[in-house]
Amino acid sequence: MVETLQRALFNHLREMTQKLYWRNPREWRKTDADGWQERVDELFDNPQSHQWRFQELDGAVGVEAIHLAFRESYEGDRVFAFAAGIGGMLMASYENKTEFFLFDLNSLDPQKLYNSARNLEIAFWKLTHMRSESGDLYLLSNEPGSLETNQDLSFERLAGKIIVIQDLLAQIVAQKTKRAIKQALQFIASSVFLPI
Repeated sequence: MVETLQRALFNHLREMTQKLYWRNPREWRKTDADGWQERVDELFDNPQSHQWRFQELDGAVGVEAIHLAFRESYEGDRVFAFAAGIGGMLMASYENKTEFFLFDLNSLDPQKLYNSARNLEIAFWKLTHMRSESGDLYLLSNEPGSLETNQDLSFERLAGKIIVIQDLLAQIVAQKTKRAIKQALQFIASSVFLPI
């Protein structure tokens, strides 16, 4: 069950990354890649080989890489930094495992899973609200609609699915291992990322 949920989680993250590259083609063009698909493959094909650590991110992993994507001075591929940060943070919440056996449920920490879900809320808020000094969004995601056109909320839907999977698994692990989760009350706009 854990492996199935984890695969679904990373499939949603891969889809979100593709959509971010479609809306922000200038990001993959900052690299020597032949196209956005090459960047997506670098992130999601054989992640065990890189463990979400990439030389181009100067050692930034997890929430550090997410921060990098919204740093004014950062000149690299912001989509790559954002997705690598999310992927690294999520894998840390799974103790960097992709295979789980019957007794592995006890090795998962429901608090880490819960904290990662709260961190996802903060990261996705940053994605849709953080602006550069010139007032432009660092990354385009949801496309605002008008009365004549429909609003594209596909990023919101994917973000919701990813957060729900983490919250669901946190609750399952907490119940099965009889461990409590300390709930965190946060105001998204001013929140700091929780430890994983």
